[in-house]
Amino acid sequence: MARNVSLPQYPPTRCVGCGAPYAPELHVVVDATERPDLVQRIKDDILHCAICPHCGVIMSFGMPLLVYRPGEPVPVLYSPVPIANPQQRDMHAEMLLAALSRQLGPDWDDRLANDVYVVERDRLPEVVDVNPDLLAGGRDPSLRHAMDLFLHCSSWEQARAAVEAHRDLLLSREAEIVLRRGIDRTHDNGLDDAVATLTDHLAVLRECRERGVAAAFAGRVDGSGCTPKAWRVG
Repeated sequence: MARNVSLPQYPPTRCVGCGAPYAPELHVVVDATERPDLVQRIKDDILHCAICPHCGVIMSFGMPLLVYRPGEPVPVLYSPVPIANPQQRDMHAEMLLAALSRQLGPDWDDRLANDVYVVERDRLPEVVDVNPDLLAGGRDPSLRHAMDLFLHCSSWEQARAAVEAHRDLLLSREAEIVLRRGIDRTHDNGLDDAVATLTDHLAVLRECRERGVAAAFAGRVDGSGCTPKAWRVG
């Protein structure tokens, strides 16, 4: 018999709109393989929202969350309550790991408790179904190395060679996240030239995914074999 790993709670609630009591279903443990619908709710940032069955008012609840991703390089994500203090964060993590252990039963592996990736709630929607170890601060430097080759070379031919050599990394959703975050950070710091450079490189990678590598670079090279990145058709 299949084991249900995802775990909901039903906190007694009084609607802020009509005052009627109800008990919404709010998951604190999500098995991403078992419940892709809940993963989508995480991506939509509505997992811990509930609609009052009496008047339709939507309420948001501050609850911790553990996402279990069997088979992934980072199998457990922990997203604490944004307003929780450090002691509460640690306590909630221990409680949710204990709950996951009970839910998994004989499938539990103690190594899961030692390999928990903590992600703040505002970052969770974009990383819930990617490998966070490839992102800034992660333990796997392979994307960072590939991105350095792609960004810091002097010609578009070298950039194309970097993409072809590291296609799986540079055309991944993780690479998209790295560049989007870089654009946001440089924009906040008023570095307009860096924003333009990162935006251009992000557009190249998107074109590579949509049209293929050869087509994406066709309009960026001048036939010399060493086209400076500042060169543009037209």
